[in-house]
Amino acid sequence: MEAAEANIAEGTSGTCTWTISADGELVIKPTNGEEGTLANFGTCNAPWYDYKNEITSARFEGKVFGGSNCSYMFNECSKLTSLNVSNFDPSNNGRKIRNVH
Repeated sequence: MEAAEANIAEGTSGTCTWTISADGELVIKPTNGEEGTLANFGTCNAPWYDYKNEITSARFEGKVFGGSNCSYMFNECSKLTSLNVSNFDPSNNGRKIRNVH
């Protein structure tokens, strides 16, 4: 039996946790497992920005609310080819998500 590959990176943002798996999937989910809110990125990049070239897909688990400004959530993620936002609620977000390449 082969051991699972380790995550590329992981961290927190607001009341959510995020991981980037070895195959490049970014998963953002509430820390409590039910619902959470991302931090406000403002004009700064998301906390996973340093790994932007590793991210190939992204999805939200549980109920994730955007902070008041998440416009740089996927800034310069040029390898992102799949984005599932079905569990993302942007109602707190006064600005659109932009810079998805």
